[in-house]
Amino acid sequence: MFLPILCGTLAFLVILGFALSGFIIKKRPSRKHDIHEYMRSNLPEGEWDALLKRYNNSDKQVLELKSPFGYIVKGYAVFVHPESKKWIVLSHGVTASKTRSLMYASIFDGLGFNYCIYDHRYHGDTQGKNISYGYYERHDLKLIADEIKKRYSPEILGIHGESMGSGIALLYAGSIEEGADFYIIDCPYDNFYEEVRYRFACALPLPLFMQNLILSFTDLFIRLRAGFSLKEVNPSLYTKNIKNPVLFITSKEDTYIPPSMTQSLYDLKKEGIKKLYIAEKGGHAQAYIENPEEYKKEVTDFLKEIFPSSF
Repeated sequence: MFLPILCGTLAFLVILGFALSGFIIKKRPSRKHDIHEYMRSNLPEGEWDALLKRYNNSDKQVLELKSPFGYIVKGYAVFVHPESKKWIVLSHGVTASKTRSLMYASIFDGLGFNYCIYDHRYHGDTQGKNISYGYYERHDLKLIADEIKKRYSPEILGIHGESMGSGIALLYAGSIEEGADFYIIDCPYDNFYEEVRYRFACALPLPLFMQNLILSFTDLFIRLRAGFSLKEVNPSLYTKNIKNPVLFITSKEDTYIPPSMTQSLYDLKKEGIKKLYIAEKGGHAQAYIENPEEYKKEVTDFLKEIFPSSF
């Protein structure tokens, strides 16, 4: 009697682990049309179309760069201020694309920055077989940052990341190199393994030992299918290495990636300038949408503190 139960339980865990691994690393990216509709419905009337017009009327250069992992990373360098030597690289979240990054580009446009938008692996126009939440993407971010520096010799270079994009930025800055002069980190996870546990517990509360068992099988299949472990996507291990200025952002109402994760990362940064902005309103990745003027002010004040002669 015991053996059939054991075999059945094992089969269930294998099937569930495989399914969850696919959901995590093969999450379907949003269609461009859906992103446009979302932005039009969430930004003030006419704002999104004005952003698109500004983007379409600006000079730009195509970026098509060979990733160390074999695929082509695609994006654009956009010259909204052709004489400016200030640049920002925008790193989008999971299932989003460079299109959504235009929302944040408008903030930096107003501050005299040119900007780079690009698609992470398995998103938009960039190739790649799966999503790794920063394990591989941090190297693509280095590729992009290096190309911007090589082509345009910026006097100031920043990186803005949203959700997964902020995790990628932290992993890049903390585990590869501090290739930017500042970072703006919006709604990051501090430990992706624990973020997956949190999301799973929200969807299906189970005893801790069951969570650990299911996560172990899920992580096993991710290692087999994508070559990395969820436990290796851990910005909290590297944030202490970042010495350049960081503005951390979250929302009190974020129930997808809890604000405590942003607070934890803020606390882990021990050297250099750091600031923490906790927006009163807005769910996950909605701090700007729900608090646009306050968000702009926090970014502007942060940059004025770092570069007082440039703003």
